[in-house]
Amino acid sequence: MDQELDDSDHEFGVTVPPLVTYLKKILRDYSDGQIFKEILQNAEDAGAKRVKFLYDVRQYGTQTLFSESLAQYQGPALYAYNDAKFKPKDWAGIQKPARSNKEKDPLKVGRFGIGFNSVYHITDLPSIMSDRRIAYLDPLAKHFRNIDRLPQTGFRFHLQSSEDQNTFRACKDQFRPYRQIFDDVEDGLCDGQFDGTLFRFPLRETESELSNKVYTDEKKMDDLLDAFLVDADVVMLFLRSLKEVEVMKRPADQSSRFIVRVKANVTFNEELPIEQDHFTQQLVEYCSRSMADREDLHMSYDVKICSEKVEGSKTTRWIVCHHIAGGGMS
Repeated sequence: MDQELDDSDHEFGVTVPPLVTYLKKILRDYSDGQIFKEILQNAEDAGAKRVKFLYDVRQYGTQTLFSESLAQYQGPALYAYNDAKFKPKDWAGIQKPARSNKEKDPLKVGRFGIGFNSVYHITDLPSIMSDRRIAYLDPLAKHFRNIDRLPQTGFRFHLQSSEDQNTFRACKDQFRPYRQIFDDVEDGLCDGQFDGTLFRFPLRETESELSNKVYTDEKKMDDLLDAFLVDADVVMLFLRSLKEVEVMKRPADQSSRFIVRVKANVTFNEELPIEQDHFTQQLVEYCSRSMADREDLHMSYDVKICSEKVEGSKTTRWIVCHHIAGGGMS
């Protein structure tokens, strides 16, 4: 016989895993070597022309902080800068780690979707400065509280808010890691607006609920950089917007040290930007058609990639071919 029913029998529905559980699964599926490529892909989707990476091993002050618990994130960090600003949809997308904007735009790699979460291999508290805001992502909900004093998984400051400007002045140590990081990039905190996007990933120094990987050994981060540099020039080949990637390291108490600069040099073929734009237009039109009306789409063009290092430079010439099969093969 059926058991006697009560009101609780009407409670039914699909549940989602806790945020930390979800992110830990992502870290199992994505290696830490993916971090640089995911950041490049996001910059490409934003229409950025250049990206800069900086491994900064310096320790910043801990006397004037927004919260004492944030002291552990004032040490070595990986920075990633690109010259495109966050748009409203980007701010919305980065708060929804399980849902990628890629589904709505087949021409995008997937702005701040699943792949971006690979940064949690190295950090527990990524932050972003872009346009008029600085935001922190805190998936462990340990450092920020909402207006009801309940833990929340992030916090955002407005660079032009008088109240937040007072916070910046009162918490100088907290925001020092965002000031004049790159010599040729303006200081957003002083100007009230940041012309581009700057990510800061403070390296994990102790094991956490997210990961047991720690990066107190400088060699561990150097190995990640070296692994990316092996094929950094090849990564540039199929990017339509991004033209320059630079990688630097700043040792303690020293100025930044150049490591490598990779450029997609278009002087070899002055028609290259036109050809790339033409292919993009064709791709947009292709995606707008019904499946039955899609025919083969292909284009080829020459690209010259220049890789500059301290020990010398190297130039390679490539023929890039795009080919998308029509009909059901799409």
